[in-house]
Amino acid sequence: MPFRAAFVHQGFEFLGVEAVAASLQRAGFEVGMAFDPRLFSDTYVKSGLLEPRFNYERETIERAVALDANAYLFSVVSPVQRWASRMAAGLKQAKPDAIVVFGGIHASAVPEKVLADSNVDYVIVGEGDEACVDLMRVLSRGERETDVANVAYRRGDEVVQNPVRPFIQELDSLPFPAKDLFVNEAPYFGFGYTVQSGRGCHLRCTFCYHSFFANLPTQSRPGDRYVRRRSPANVIAELKYAKHRYDPKVVRFFDDNFVYNIDWLREFADRYPREVGLPFWCLGNPDKLDRESVECLERAGCYELQMGVQTFSEETRRGLLARSETNADVENAIELLRGTRIRAACDNILGLPGQGEEELAELARFYDRARPSRINMYWLTYFAGARILEMAEQSGWIPRTEAAGYRSDPPPVAIHVNAPGKGTPTQRKFQTLLSLVLFLPSSWNDRILRWKLYRYLPVMDPFLLTGLIFNLRDRGAPPSLFQVRFFARYRTYVLRRMRRWLEDAGALRRRTAAEPLRPSLVMDASRC
Repeated sequence: MPFRAAFVHQGFEFLGVEAVAASLQRAGFEVGMAFDPRLFSDTYVKSGLLEPRFNYERETIERAVALDANAYLFSVVSPVQRWASRMAAGLKQAKPDAIVVFGGIHASAVPEKVLADSNVDYVIVGEGDEACVDLMRVLSRGERETDVANVAYRRGDEVVQNPVRPFIQELDSLPFPAKDLFVNEAPYFGFGYTVQSGRGCHLRCTFCYHSFFANLPTQSRPGDRYVRRRSPANVIAELKYAKHRYDPKVVRFFDDNFVYNIDWLREFADRYPREVGLPFWCLGNPDKLDRESVECLERAGCYELQMGVQTFSEETRRGLLARSETNADVENAIELLRGTRIRAACDNILGLPGQGEEELAELARFYDRARPSRINMYWLTYFAGARILEMAEQSGWIPRTEAAGYRSDPPPVAIHVNAPGKGTPTQRKFQTLLSLVLFLPSSWNDRILRWKLYRYLPVMDPFLLTGLIFNLRDRGAPPSLFQVRFFARYRTYVLRRMRRWLEDAGALRRRTAAEPLRPSLVMDASRC
């Protein structure tokens, strides 16, 4: 019987899962996936009331066991570590001989912490395309101890951490990602197409995984680079194949900075409209945008560029976050995009140490003046391995016990939810104001800021509300792939659960109707 590997995944499509799955398939392994939609318990929406009623964990474990895989693979980021641990425990209970392998950002940051869980047998550190294939080959031979690079495991009470190989340099040599894992799970995954044209990032933002991931390899070769890119021809070949197979309506590039190489962008802009011709979304750093790069993006068919602003304090941006752009770069980038068909979306972080009322007021004034297309807000979240966690611990911003918890048992944080305990009262009020500033006249914003009326605004979670307003405003423009899939996920799996309830209720009625009537209890009047 061939050696089978099955991914156990949750919530959203993940390119890392698809990349490793494709490498396993090319190596001859059978690959499947059990998917948990994680309704009302993801990083955007949480509801303690609804989550238990729409919890799919038991069904996901049952489906994983039904796949009868030899090894079960999890790609783990910090917010899903507790979920992954529960699922691994459920798998081991249902299938004691199952081999459980964790990989991904959190597992790469703290492999020894992850392996403290007896239900986790192996950890893949760093890129898993080659390492996972090598490990599956070892396991398929019945071996359990291994010197495969990038692999960590337990030997008795000891954690064995093998060396970490260099990053893959020739990305064109990799197979196209195994999208069918997700499309076969639910049709909405085929509405749009997510892709990466490269790996790595030229920045080392302290809140981001790149701040530690770039330094993982213990083996190196002369000339190796962390920032690597596929050729435009290879990217377009994948998208042409995807267009034929899945008929997507939009494309979403997940490169951390799509615009950093103007030579690459020129060739891409020449070929993409002719050979693919789908509207696309991408990320870009404001200081890498200029008139020519914007012209290339518009010519190619970009409909939205999302850029990191994070804070209006340049001192905080440089010193705390290790970012390179200035406020002038941000303003220039928004202005360059204003005269095009490309929407400008700006990301911001709330909850930064020292982020006070005046700094947030300046940010609101800036957005009132600059008027980008969208403002996205995220709460500062500490992740294992990220340099800002070490800075927070050393500076006393958070207790050492809390910092240790982010490494060993990270909370299932919701980065958008404006819940009590996130940031200061002032920061929570400004999240509400920043959600509204683009929809209000400048005269209103001026009065709100001058008279400090934001102090009286309600604390609210703006994620769903502002998404709805943006969609109404941008009717006729290419839809947001994230929002289409987000709402489709809830619609798909809420309806599945409701159908299950109706089927169970119908079965109960049929069983009740088929049972013989029981004799009625007749009260003896003489005993009354």
